[in-house]
This record gives sequence, structure tokens and C-alpha cells, in this order.
Amino acid sequence: MRRHVAVEVMPMDQPEMLITKFHLVRAGKAYPFCIDTWDFMDKLNPAAVDQSLAYFKMQYRQQGYDSDRIVPGGYVNLSEHYCRYLPWLRSIQMRQPPQYDVYGRFILAFARETRERVLGMLNAQQQFRFEGSLQTVRYTRSLEEAAQSKVCIDLPGNGDFCFRLIDYLGIGACVVAARHRTILHVPLEDRKHLVYAKEDLSDFVELCQYYLQHDDERNQIVQNSREFFDRYLHPDQLGAYYLFTALKEIRKNSRLDA
Repeated sequence: MRRHVAVEVMPMDQPEMLITKFHLVRAGKAYPFCIDTWDFMDKLNPAAVDQSLAYFKMQYRQQGYDSDRIVPGGYVNLSEHYCRYLPWLRSIQMRQPPQYDVYGRFILAFARETRERVLGMLNAQQQFRFEGSLQTVRYTRSLEEAAQSKVCIDLPGNGDFCFRLIDYLGIGACVVAARHRTILHVPLEDRKHLVYAKEDLSDFVELCQYYLQHDDERNQIVQNSREFFDRYLHPDQLGAYYLFTALKEIRKNSRLDA
């Protein structure tokens, strides 16, 4: 948000872990807001919701919530330094020949059944080369491997959205994903920004193979995903969305108080 407004860091009581309260000051008056980064879409802090003009929920449930104060919070990259790596990663993705057909690394601490099943299918097939495992590697190495891959896979963790997905979109990737039950502040479109598998995941291998064989369609998704990140998920853009939404709620509140 520092790109858009002056930010002052000061002590402030916080509702609970993984919920950040902040004030936006306008005309000398402080207005309260919260950002909820819990992985669980059904977990909220009711007191924080009631005390906020807007409660930004990152794992925002598709069907919404009972309170209109709860709004989609988008999602972020794993590292605050991610954008420093982007020119290098995009250069690899756009200028170097791919090293891998399909890529994905995961651990079993989260969504174990789903991850074991999908990786089992990918390891068992003989149609293409799958680069992945149930172990992680150094963060920058994983980003480089993703940039060198034709197709990247996205599976749930504690929540439906993972940092990994946002990292892929920023690089520009053809992502085949388990269907999300959560939405961003601007919804991802199936077959445009990524490719969703069936609910039972039975077509995961088939989808990977299809997009390996259809370069034009794959490359269009790569371009679309990169543009989506630049327009909606880059930290500067996400910060602007938060401020726009907050100011809208402040204006609404001011009219009610008038």
C-alpha cells in the first residue's frame, strides 16, 4: 500500500493470529479494516467482522457469507521478494526451451489424500514426463523449475488457494488445477486463466496431455495468466484494490452518518 498512500507503523491490538487489523485515516478520522489470512474458508472472527468497515477474506468462499462486510481479499505470493525474481523467471519462461512437460512439488502435510492421488496418477502414466515429488526444494529453485515447464499443476493445501498458484500465474503458466471452492476478488476463468479438472480429478492426466499437444491453446493460457497477475494480483494492484474498496466503504459510512 506504500505505493499509494503514506503508511505509519504503530502498536495496535490485533484480533487474533493471522488476522491483521489496520486503520485508514481520512480527514483526521480513523476507519477500521481487517485482513483475514486464515487458510480455512469457513473460519471467521465475528467480532473483527462487526468492528470493521470491510473484512478482507483471502480464502473467500464462492457462495459468500451472511455479512456484506466480508469481501474477497485476493491472494499473495509466498515471498515478499517474489516480484524481484519475476523478470528473471519470465525471461526463462519466454526465451528458453522447456525442460519439463508437467511440473508440481508438494508435501503431504496438507490435503494428503488429494495430493497422493494426483501425483500417483501422474507418476503412473507413460504419456509425458512428470517432474515432481512429495518433497519440496529451495523456493527459488521451485520457481525456476516452474518457469521451465509446459504445464504446472495446482492442488489444495490447508485451504483451496495456495501461494504456489499465485507464483505460477505471475510467471505465466498453463496451470491444471483441482477446482477451487474459493474465489479471488476477480474470479479466475476456466480455460482462460487456468484449466480446472473434474471434481473427482479423473481427467487430470488427460488434461495435462491435451495441453501438451495443443501449443496454441497452452500458450494463450500462459499469456492470459501472466496478464491476470499483472492486472489484479501484483502487490501494487492488490494494494490498490484494498484501498479502493476501503474508500468505497468509508464514503458509504459517511453518507449513513450524515
